[in-house]
Amino acid sequence: MELSNSKHSAIITFHFFPPHNKRKLKTVRKQTYNLWRKATSTNLYEMRNFLVAVFSILVFSACQKDSLDEMSNTNQEPQIQAKSYSGVQNALWPYFQRFEEEAAFRGLTIDLANGAIEGIIREIPQDHVAGSCNYNSQRTDLVTIDKEFWDYSSDLNREAVVFHELGHCKLIRDHREGGDASGNCISLMASGTENCRQLYTQAFRNDLLDELFDPRFQGDWFD
Repeated sequence: MELSNSKHSAIITFHFFPPHNKRKLKTVRKQTYNLWRKATSTNLYEMRNFLVAVFSILVFSACQKDSLDEMSNTNQEPQIQAKSYSGVQNALWPYFQRFEEEAAFRGLTIDLANGAIEGIIREIPQDHVAGSCNYNSQRTDLVTIDKEFWDYSSDLNREAVVFHELGHCKLIRDHREGGDASGNCISLMASGTENCRQLYTQAFRNDLLDELFDPRFQGDWFD
């Protein structure tokens, strides 16, 4: 975690997901292509082995990118939303709106359309960083999501990172570490640098969002 905190500004970086290794991805693609060329000149038995090998390669690659998500959750774009957000990249609008809706469901009124928080998807040069919240009391806050992470992640993983960063920028929440008896993180605001395992799946989503919007923890960034 990288954290700088002063009277007027603070920058916090969320180490939540493993890095996307471009070199490894290229290697996987090359291995897959070579296997395909070999398979085209072999019999059906060898073709079956080729398919098994390709599947194994793809699973190995996907486990590193989507370890916090259900394997069956594909990278589907959310439906277009009617609400817009000033200063926020269009692709982030559905996640900003979901944040408001989940807060309202839990009795909180949050308006992200007033331009107080901007959002952008672009490359983050630091390793192991999927998103960041740049908080400054003197100017507009900024949520940044790493482009490579975004391109390769499922809808649910994208939501997890956007919600985490809005937890910093909007709810003024600090990281909250700790795991349950099974070793799962007790909070979506876990930094990812501790030993707990973040399971942001449909089975755990509701409980993690209950904790995210719990008024007891709001504003604890500067405690």
